Amino acid sequence: MEARSAGLLSGTPIDILPDEVLSRIFRLVVRPHYEDNLPLVPLQLILGEVSAHWRRIVWHTPDVWETSAMKITSTNLNNVVDMLKSCFINCGALSCSVILDMEELDHLPWSTSRECLNGLGNTISQYASKLHSIRLHCPPPYWLRPLGNHCSSLRQLQLSWTPPPPGAHVNLITYGTREWRKKFKIVQLPWHNLTHLSLYSAPVNVAIELLRGCPDLTEVMSMKALGSSEDTGNPSKFDLEPYPPPLALPKLRYLKWDSQLLVGDRCGPRHGWDDYLLHSTRLPALQHIGWAFPLARSSRDAFSKFIAENKHEINTFEFIGSQLVSSWLKSTLIVLGPKLTQVICNGPPPSALQPLLNTLRESISQFPHLQSLKFVCGQRECIESSILMDPLRDFIQVLKQMVEAGKFVFELENVEISWSNEDRMSLARFSDGKFHLEVVQNGSRMDL
Repeated sequence: MEARSAGLLSGTPIDILPDEVLSRIFRLVVRPHYEDNLPLVPLQLILGEVSAHWRRIVWHTPDVWETSAMKITSTNLNNVVDMLKSCFINCGALSCSVILDMEELDHLPWSTSRECLNGLGNTISQYASKLHSIRLHCPPPYWLRPLGNHCSSLRQLQLSWTPPPPGAHVNLITYGTREWRKKFKIVQLPWHNLTHLSLYSAPVNVAIELLRGCPDLTEVMSMKALGSSEDTGNPSKFDLEPYPPPLALPKLRYLKWDSQLLVGDRCGPRHGWDDYLLHSTRLPALQHIGWAFPLARSSRDAFSKFIAENKHEINTFEFIGSQLVSSWLKSTLIVLGPKLTQVICNGPPPSALQPLLNTLRESISQFPHLQSLKFVCGQRECIESSILMDPLRDFIQVLKQMVEAGKFVFELENVEISWSNEDRMSLARFSDGKFHLEVVQNGSRMDL
């Protein structure tokens, strides 16, 4: 955002808007809707440079500073600490969140990046009581220590790293410039008060230790986990003993776990780590579980046992993977039983839609409270509605007879379908005074 070049200077129509209107606009501008392209300067500081009028409003509106985000590069390296301090100071008494992209620090001389990292770490520690959420891309692992030790008010932590290129060996003891295990050992666990943990491309053993070491977690997501940070995939080689007494995480309601990148990795069998997680935790409050399964898998029995022991509150099951094993999925859904209200399939191709609908239709009596089916295609594809209509109609017909009343949502994502008027009319006939069918495609509700 380059406000000056956009002509947003004092005296323009937007500059004479009432202060309360400008404040609302600024809140929308700084809302963290960006994912990959963070600005080099926090947007609040850019807005404040447009005019004295704007600066006064920005500097005196604390909730504009609730979320501050920037990408750290060699260009802004010398100013990031001062910019971050300004963000903390201007949010006043409000709690705030910070988003930092630190990937380019890996490509700078260590002495240069270390000075910046130490300054940022000290600043975050100084204002730790204000922080409720931190999102970091490519942070050095030792940063987890000050976060865990000083940020006692932190509730949400999101850590991500850039995964290796496709086909590259992912089990690197030193991945990039980060000596993972050596530096992670100094983090003091347990880490209390943290409720939301999101990891992307973190070593699998680090993900498991964090999950087990944060007793107040309510939501955990670990996607595209990498090989372990040691030279073996055998859990017995770590501080973690093989299959210790199960640790209960009584508050965890949401778990999404994807370690598909570990298949065939030299660090050892992928199911070794997955089994370790399943055997070493008890999740009595779990409501949503998402799990990744390739076609060939030797640990399905362990997962089925885990589901049977933790099924009490589970109402949402999310299958993650490119290949759907209908027979296993059916048996898993049956174990979950009457509490099941939502099924999500995340990753298969459109060809899996028909067997999925048939599987649900054949066993619908086992979960009569099903309210939603969501299908997320692994890659964006266009399909003909004729491929889908017959199995969808058959499924909805059986579902309607079973549930008798209520609403059912059929949602498609990453799939383009051209629905004919005849298709729409056919689906619309299912809705009456007692039952309502809603079809959502890529976030838009279809008119029936």
